[in-house]
Amino acid sequence: MNYMFEKCSKIHRLSGIYLDRQLKSLGIRSGQLMYISLICGSDGLSQENIASELKVDKSSVARAVKLLEADGYVRRTVSMSDKRRYRVYATEKARSVYRKTTDITGSCEAHFTGGLTEIEGELLNSLLDKIVRKTV
Repeated sequence: MNYMFEKCSKIHRLSGIYLDRQLKSLGIRSGQLMYISLICGSDGLSQENIASELKVDKSSVARAVKLLEADGYVRRTVSMSDKRRYRVYATEKARSVYRKTTDITGSCEAHFTGGLTEIEGELLNSLLDKIVRKTV
């Protein structure tokens, strides 16, 4: 048997551990990075939009955003069009961290794919995209 899901799970865990070590100097963890990256790239998203984009439940987003806000990475404002919703905006602190993470995430990817040829890397990326599209 191939055990593809076991391998994906192991890659996820190991890459998270590796990335956390690299991000430690910035004071964030890999779980926070996915929120910071999305918010910096799409300022003003609702928490519902964040949940949809990251494929996580709304309560997880609410907890994460609350912690990011307490740490000064984001600010929330009540939506003008729907007073029941919050819009989430990156602070300069988040933008500064985000700019520094580009090199870190690139080196993490290079670490894990370093044994692949360029063609193998492109094929892997293409296959992973195909799997993601199929599962969404």
